[in-house]
Amino acid sequence: MSKDDSTFDTFTDWISDNLRKLGVDLGLEPAAQQPVGQKPEPVTRRVSLIIHNPTVPGADRQRLNKVLKWGDPDALATAYINDLREISYGYCNYEIVERQEVDKFPRKQDGFTYKADDFVAAWKAREGFHQPDAVDYDALLAEFDM
Repeated sequence: MSKDDSTFDTFTDWISDNLRKLGVDLGLEPAAQQPVGQKPEPVTRRVSLIIHNPTVPGADRQRLNKVLKWGDPDALATAYINDLREISYGYCNYEIVERQEVDKFPRKQDGFTYKADDFVAAWKAREGFHQPDAVDYDALLAEFDM
């Protein structure tokens, strides 16, 4: 276990303990059976997967997820889809029908776009991130002709 994992576990335990003291039911035990009532017909949605994963010039042009030791985007998407299917008892089903890996960051609402090296520096320093942080979803939808 890395130092970050143990710190996260300690923080998570602290949060859980304090929420319990306040009487909050965390519902951490998995459901033993499906919800009561009629089971709805499963829904399947075909989706586009857009992965913003720029190359980082200052790190031998490796992809951002490799430089920051983040998970593989495709594996994460698959796991997320499987989790949604499981927790919805088979109701929510997503199928990735289009995948685009983009070599840049999405534009923010104020027009700002990170340069990969600048983002990596901010991430490692844990400060210096651009504010406001919100993505310009209208621009994103227009860029990908959606």
